[in-house]
Amino acid sequence: MRQWRAPGPASRSAQRCSSSRTAAAPTPSCPNRGEALPRRSERGGRVDAGARFPRPRAPQRVSAAIRRFEEPCMPYQAVIFDLFGTLVPPFTSGPFEQLLAETSAALGLDAAAFRRAWVYDTADARMTGAYGSIEGDMEHIALALGVALTPGQLAAAVRARLAFYRRAMVPRPDAIATLRALKGLGLRLGLISDCSSEAPLLWPETPFAALIDAPVFSCVEGVRKPDPRLFRLACERLGVEPRACIYVADGFHG
Repeated sequence: MRQWRAPGPASRSAQRCSSSRTAAAPTPSCPNRGEALPRRSERGGRVDAGARFPRPRAPQRVSAAIRRFEEPCMPYQAVIFDLFGTLVPPFTSGPFEQLLAETSAALGLDAAAFRRAWVYDTADARMTGAYGSIEGDMEHIALALGVALTPGQLAAAVRARLAFYRRAMVPRPDAIATLRALKGLGLRLGLISDCSSEAPLLWPETPFAALIDAPVFSCVEGVRKPDPRLFRLACERLGVEPRACIYVADGFHG
């Protein structure tokens, strides 16, 4: 183990400070403390009992962990965002429940049975694109409930859902300005969203489409977060290494 020794008494010239006072060397019994020791003035011989000697500093030892942080790292090249709850507000229960009621009424299905099938029974399959489209999502549920849908019923239900999603995909007040600022810094922008077929269908209508370089939707790719394949896919489409990306998402859905 490396040993540190306190320095010996300083020379008279080294003790002289800007105020022309000289500090006596600390006593050997307490070289590392900052006790109030007398200090005598060269001019008048007056003792200043309030003076303190600075504590000697131990040699600097930089640990391996600190050195690792000091090493140059790859600069960030891209930022990947979540959609719902991040770039746009999250769904709230009131409007969402109203949408479920409107959809079940348009399809002529029992409201409670449709809600259970939509929210619980088919959520994962819809968000991984198992049924192919909004119409496919609804036809699958109706078939499971023993109901044959007419084209008019399907069209009315699809209109209700698209109207809801158009309202839901309005940017947060600072979202567009943030994306533009990041683009101005030369960063590439990506998106990863767990969603059903409505989001990618309406995506070209949103102001995000002109700013996001690589949108990735779970219902198109067939996998949901936190599957690492979604994140690797976004990085590949952005043309960057994963370690050069920042992912920004809300804490609940991610």
